[in-house]
Amino acid sequence: MSVHVRQLEQYFSNALAASIDVADLSEKSSDDKKAATLSRSLTAFSICGLTGASIAQAASAVFDGVRDQGIDGCYFDESRNTLVFVQSKWHSNGTKTISKGDILKFLHGVRLVLAANWDSFSPKFKNHKSAIDQALLKPDVSVVVAVAFTGDNPLGEECREVLSQFEQDQNAVTEYLTVKVLDLKTLHRYFRTATLSAQPPFTAMLLDWGQSMEPYQALYGRISCTDLAKLYADVGESLFEPNIRSFLGDGEVNNQIVATLATKPEEFWYLNNGVTAICTQFSKTAFGGDTRQAGTFVFQGIQIVNGAQTVGSIAKASEKYSGNLAKAFAMIKVISLEGAPLGFTDVVTVATNRQNKVEEKDFLALDPNQTRLKNELHSKGVQYVFRSGENVIDTAKGFDVQEMMIALACADPSVSQSVIAKRNVGSLLDRKSSSYSSLFKSSITGEEAWSVVQQGRRVDHSIQLRQLAATQRKKQILIHGNRIISWAAFNIGGQKLIANSTKLSDFIDQSVIYIEDFIKTNYPDSYLAVFFKNSQKCAELSKFLSEAKFVKA
Repeated sequence: MSVHVRQLEQYFSNALAASIDVADLSEKSSDDKKAATLSRSLTAFSICGLTGASIAQAASAVFDGVRDQGIDGCYFDESRNTLVFVQSKWHSNGTKTISKGDILKFLHGVRLVLAANWDSFSPKFKNHKSAIDQALLKPDVSVVVAVAFTGDNPLGEECREVLSQFEQDQNAVTEYLTVKVLDLKTLHRYFRTATLSAQPPFTAMLLDWGQSMEPYQALYGRISCTDLAKLYADVGESLFEPNIRSFLGDGEVNNQIVATLATKPEEFWYLNNGVTAICTQFSKTAFGGDTRQAGTFVFQGIQIVNGAQTVGSIAKASEKYSGNLAKAFAMIKVISLEGAPLGFTDVVTVATNRQNKVEEKDFLALDPNQTRLKNELHSKGVQYVFRSGENVIDTAKGFDVQEMMIALACADPSVSQSVIAKRNVGSLLDRKSSSYSSLFKSSITGEEAWSVVQQGRRVDHSIQLRQLAATQRKKQILIHGNRIISWAAFNIGGQKLIANSTKLSDFIDQSVIYIEDFIKTNYPDSYLAVFFKNSQKCAELSKFLSEAKFVKA
């Protein structure tokens, strides 16, 4: 057994095993029970590392057992709107991976869940049916399919091809599914995140410091650039292990950082965004007393999750301008992992490395027709919002540009526009796109815009009401196919039908039946969230619906 596998086994035994359900293993031998417990612990540990779930949450998401269809665990990460499927294989020798047969079985099981086909699953697995189905019904939910194994050999070529083809097939229309391979190296990185304590403690003084104790412990303040340079010198590149980037060396931005430290070190704090770090724990020394002006802290297992370029550039500047660094300070925030869920490092890393960006929607302010429409509607007592940061005060007397563009897309005779509204609503708000110029015509009046929005709302409201009494499969059609159903209401039913709530409800019920029959006949294995984002399939469906016999108003 390799040392890395032994480390994981010890950690699983100490931290996870007590939380793992092994009631079904009572008749197994001690060796078989131990192996199964380690495998299930690996599933839970993988969920922790992928999502930041607590051990208790991850342990409850382990489904390994008879008739699990290859799915060892499934967990919904609400914070990131992501459903995670895991298959895991524990191997004590640290060399084996996963067989092609096991992966094929796993992917088949995932397909069954995505298609809401639960017939072949065990009662234990079906206990989670409602929660999983509800997760898949959430708008824009993403899916992660992960295979985990305690081997440092690469996954076999055939297995990689199978996973790659599965990912490609599922993402033919829109990229909602990601395949992840968690080998021994990846698992050990998760392990290191949970057990950072090997590197020597880092002692530094923070000026004007403050702290947060809930929900997780954190410190912030001004730190001397001299201390940051020393930290980099002591720890090296492993300081940036959780970061999405290591120090990139020379570059325009990094050279500017060095130049500022060389010429205007006292201004560095004002010009730099600062550094975000994690540590296993921190403590304050007696130096500085109870004041917040200065305090000396000891950090265990500190690592940089955002600010690698800042710290690396400071270290580089120290080689030539060490005297100046004493005049330079940087802002630092250090988050303690003590009490935080396993995998929280990844959550912090992703969040702190995302910056606000200008979107195409923000350029709508440059379209004079948007301003014209706003003024026209304002004169009629209707609020219209198209600028970022503005909100509709009262939806009974107002609407925003996204709601209008979706309604216009569904009202358009071409079903392709409603597919775009489902697949990528952002493209409807791009002034340069063909959809925007086609739907938002310069001749559109405020009265027309407000009317189509109100019609769209009546359709949406009726669709939501029909969901309450629908079976699970029909509910998926109503949620994922809402734009196509709305298109049918506008273009097959018409305004008179939309105005009649009873006949509109009947029309929607008929639409769901027709759609369900069409998919069952032509695309029985389709994941509905993807099907309704496929232009070709929806074009076929729209033709089918147009030829169907509806009761019209």
